Amino acid sequence: MDASLTDNPTAYYANWAATTPSDWPQPAVDLAVRCIIDIVACSVAGVEEESSRNFSSFAAKWSDGPCTIIGTDQTTSPMLAALANGTIAHALDFDDNHSPSRTHASAALFPVLLALGVTEKLRYRDIVDAFIVSIEVLTRIGHAMNPLHKNLGWQGTSTIGVLGIASPNIIFEIRFELS
Repeated sequence: MDASLTDNPTAYYANWAATTPSDWPQPAVDLAVRCIIDIVACSVAGVEEESSRNFSSFAAKWSDGPCTIIGTDQTTSPMLAALANGTIAHALDFDDNHSPSRTHASAALFPVLLALGVTEKLRYRDIVDAFIVSIEVLTRIGHAMNPLHKNLGWQGTSTIGVLGIASPNIIFEIRFELS
């Protein structure tokens, strides 16, 4: 591997995301699908929480768009739908957890992928592929930052999750625009 990539983690992960094949082993696909099912189930359960209702109402009023807010008949922009759906997904704090990275990775990633899926008309297998790539990037960054990050008082889902939710947009550009 080019030495400049090993000195620059961002370049390393971008290169990996661009070049790794999408022919994932079946156990990886199965686990990704289970994580997606889990986060959808957590969202269905969390949709009636006060924080979910309040943010959903705000998002629907402040922007028009094609993206559905989970558990409602409201639509909004991709950005606000991802934020509302992330709020809903994490409302009850029952969503999956990746211990080494100290994140609820699916709650951060899936709402972004759902919005991208709608706006970019992605196929389900493209969403699963992007989910696997994004989870790999997010959890490796989180694993490298912890336990120090958590011990300093930071909450990984909100800080490391931000790094993870940037990756689906990048991954879409790299993996799907070029194919």
